[in-house]
Amino acid sequence: MWISLKDPTDLTVKFDLKAEISKENILVSSGQLTSVSPGSGILGFTSATLETIPFSSNTPVTIPQGTVLKLTLSVRNACSGSLRNQGIARLWYNDSKADSKLGVILGNSVQNYFLHNNFLLGTTTGVVPKKTIDIQSGARCSSFKPFGTWSITL
Repeated sequence: MWISLKDPTDLTVKFDLKAEISKENILVSSGQLTSVSPGSGILGFTSATLETIPFSSNTPVTIPQGTVLKLTLSVRNACSGSLRNQGIARLWYNDSKADSKLGVILGNSVQNYFLHNNFLLGTTTGVVPKKTIDIQSGARCSSFKPFGTWSITL
């Protein structure tokens, strides 16, 4: 995911990021990054950072045609390493340059699903303009707050 700060004065804030994949409202896999230093909000997207969240489970899951697959992306103020008590995280998506995506192994190949408008996942990158979602991260080590949940019917 591409992430930055909304407020350029929050440069000492670090975030914990979480991604969860669910199928039929059952958690299939999740991943987390801790103490991420996002890009500055001063230059907009050009200063955002691309963060890859690895998933904790590689257990194969059967996904029959017609299944709804959901991806939830969340943020909180880091439990460690953050010098400020809170900040506003900005997620960038829906553009060929801001190609926030979920890579899924289907059979022997990887299928990428990209974050689009209206919280939908698509098989192609988005089109301009880029979109953002801002989330107040809360106090250090507070509960995760979702940027949103994107879905696709396979």
